[in-house]
Formats: sequence, C-alpha cells, structure tokens
Amino acid sequence: GSDEEGGAGSDADQDAKYEASQKEREKMYLSSCTEEEWQRYGALRASKLDNQTAKQLIAQVSDLPAASLSKQLVFTITGVAKMLVGELVDEARIARHEWNDDAARPLQPRHVQEGYRRMLRAGKVPECARPRPRFRR
Repeated sequence: GSDEEGGAGSDADQDAKYEASQKEREKMYLSSCTEEEWQRYGALRASKLDNQTAKQLIAQVSDLPAASLSKQLVFTITGVAKMLVGELVDEARIARHEWNDDAARPLQPRHVQEGYRRMLRAGKVPECARPRPRFRR
C-alpha cells in the first residue's frame, strides 16, 4: 500500500537528485575543457561498441556461453572498455607530447605502447602472462 508508494517516491527523489548532481558535475567538468577536449569527449560519448561482437568476445574470454550473458553485463563491460581506451589514448597523447612528436599527426603504435606501459606501471591495467610466440624455429 502506502509504504510502497512512499518508497517509490523516495527512490524517484533519489534518482532525480542523482541525475541533477551528475548533470552539475558534467557541466562543471566541461566548462574547464578546451575545444579539443570537448570534441574528444563528444566523440567518446557517441562511440559505441557493437553489442553482438562484444558479447562474443566476452563469451570467448570468459568461457561462458554467449546466451548466458545479460544485456546489463555486456553494457557494463563495454562501458569499462570505453573508459580503458579513453585513458590509454590520454596516456599515449601525453607520451607523444613529452617526446615532442608532432601533435598534428595521428598517434603512432609506439605512443600507444608507451601509454599501456605507463598504465601497467601505475596498476591501472592487470598484468597478464606473456603471449607465447606464434612461430618457432
């Protein structure tokens, strides 16, 4: 009865407060961005990983059947993947700047490798076993 309605109302109030605080935080963050950062942020927000491909990859890596993976799980993992790629690109851009490489040119593999190395050193990505060589003599 009325307890459930009151609970739902307070949940709605909490949701509204959370949304408002998130919008305020985003507004504050974006007001301090340069035009280039604003464009990159927009591109990141607009980018999307293909859900079916992501689901297949997650299933392959986790040894779980793809049919058992919920939409929420796939959504969460693809969101984390976007965050990881964004941070990797930021680290690569920092390396490019520190090395005085031309910022007008695209990031090079060595910049991305350095960004990944820095993220590993900072503990932002887990270490994994070295891959076995594909070809042996």
